[in-house]
Amino acid sequence: MSTNINFNGQVYAVPALGDDGWGTAVSNYLIAIATGTFQRTGGSFTLSGEPDFGNAFGLKALYLKSKAANPSGTGALRLGNTEAVSWRNAANNADLAACEYPFRSNSSGKCCKCSDRS
Repeated sequence: MSTNINFNGQVYAVPALGDDGWGTAVSNYLIAIATGTFQRTGGSFTLSGEPDFGNAFGLKALYLKSKAANPSGTGALRLGNTEAVSWRNAANNADLAACEYPFRSNSSGKCCKCSDRS
């Protein structure tokens, strides 16, 4: 007797030893696995919601790269020139940005610290 397996919201019947007529069901399940899982080779992988890794583990990556037209080519966080790193304030009524576009230069021509900005 087959076992129903739910994969990405679709139910597949996986046959048991001795079942007959299982070729199409197994083919459909294997195709769903190959097309519905993230591949080690990378590429485009569209999500239908935000992933939640639970409270035991996080995400480890060499770098995170923006989908901006021209993100930075170096660093751990690679953003485009009009993007910012932001977080929510304690009153939960505004976002605060570490630095944002357009950057202002000080007299030495270097980017000002956020505290130097007016």
